[in-house]
Amino acid sequence: MSTVFTANVYAAAAAAGGKGLDSLCHGEFFNPVSDPNSNNFFPISIFGKAFGGSKWENPPIMHTGALCNCPSIILQGANSPGINISYWRPSKVLDISRIPGCAPSLGGKVVLSGYEENMGDVTIEEGGNALRQIMEWDYDVLGVMKVFEGLVCSKISSISLAYDSNLDPTLNTLPNGNLGEAEAALFFSNVVTLMSCVVDGVSALVMGWPVDFLPYCSGHQTNSYPYDNKVDSNNHISQLNFKVAVDHIVFKQAARFSEWVTIGPTAQCFSHPFYFPVKSAYRFNRTFPFNDNGSRKLVVGTPLHVHDIFSRNTPATVDATILVWKANQCCFKVIP
Repeated sequence: MSTVFTANVYAAAAAAGGKGLDSLCHGEFFNPVSDPNSNNFFPISIFGKAFGGSKWENPPIMHTGALCNCPSIILQGANSPGINISYWRPSKVLDISRIPGCAPSLGGKVVLSGYEENMGDVTIEEGGNALRQIMEWDYDVLGVMKVFEGLVCSKISSISLAYDSNLDPTLNTLPNGNLGEAEAALFFSNVVTLMSCVVDGVSALVMGWPVDFLPYCSGHQTNSYPYDNKVDSNNHISQLNFKVAVDHIVFKQAARFSEWVTIGPTAQCFSHPFYFPVKSAYRFNRTFPFNDNGSRKLVVGTPLHVHDIFSRNTPATVDATILVWKANQCCFKVIP
């Protein structure tokens, strides 16, 4: 989706949205030039050599050799040798708000009215849950990377339409028995399983990437099941919003086969859907109400109570905009 087309969609949606809750919806227009943290672009690996950093800054599953061998379109499926390339690119913009239909990335505008019953809380007492609404927007500057991935790498990305949790009955009519309760019972029924998620959290903090072979863990964001938009209110507001982003884009959308596997041995030649996510393929760049413009990269499991110490949101700025970066591998074939 091009930047120009996206801007037009945003403007039209904002004009058609509800006005009653606009005063409660806060945000800033997302700037595709200044808001992305350029540190998330790196390292870029070509022919096994990393540029803009060390390849060990990437998760182990993303480490590749110099050469690859993948099916060629011109050769009608026969393999062609190629050069391995790995890189990170902006993928999604997530708007997270307690206000139904609120798009912080549009300057704090309600773009969908009529869902006032889905209003969330700023925060609530310990032991309860806070409700957040989620808007997901495709993000790819001028569509350049998707063209590259489709034509040069022979990789077709998943089709991801704009998503609004207000329109998702599986989130706002809980429970309905189809929201990951089975996974919750399977993965979080004993202390041993819960303790294994501590390893995930330590890896996210120390190494800078989560442990992919623990697909049910999200480190210091605790468990990811069931797939809903109600989160434990024991943490501060910026932690709540971060957890909602992690649960939504990484776990729920992967289980719906909207988020495809783009790194690792099975994705060297083709991206593909898979129920359990490759967690280490994601980085999170918060752009509102503050911008993560430092060198630290937020990943699944990053403990914000260590990274932020105090909440970066205030009761007046409960809403958030988060740019999601995704890792990709590409076999640049001699014969496409």
